[in-house]
Amino acid sequence: GRGHCDVITANLVEYMGRLRDRLRRVRVCSGDWKRVVTPVAMRLDTGLVGVFLDSPYSTEANRDMDIYAHDSGEVAHEVRDWAIANGSDPRLRIAVCDYGEAEMPTGWERFTWIAHGGYGQQGDGRGKDNRKRETIWFSEHCLKGDEAIQGRFEL
Repeated sequence: GRGHCDVITANLVEYMGRLRDRLRRVRVCSGDWKRVVTPVAMRLDTGLVGVFLDSPYSTEANRDMDIYAHDSGEVAHEVRDWAIANGSDPRLRIAVCDYGEAEMPTGWERFTWIAHGGYGQQGDGRGKDNRKRETIWFSEHCLKGDEAIQGRFEL
């Protein structure tokens, strides 16, 4: 029979293969977010595009302002404004992360949870409180209900 290490290795190889297949068409970008949300950069001419925006949370979010090396506290507002302006485009499936401090327009779906781990597990202050506020807003063209089981950004 196969040893314990062989089973673990086989499971890991299988998992990484599924992950590879799932992420085959994903582009991960860094730098100024505005340069990658243009129609040309997103390649909107090729069909549906999923956009996942997880900016530093706003100054109103009651978060630690010393987390990021460069942080104006305003990026979250710019990201939210862009998402709202583009959320009705049927070619885009947009997700925006925040602490639920601002409502999104009608048609956006809110998903919240309690974060386990990370800064939320440290101390007794803001991190513990904020872990209960984690929110993702999904634009109107994201998959819903039974479709969502296949993945919100299944393209």
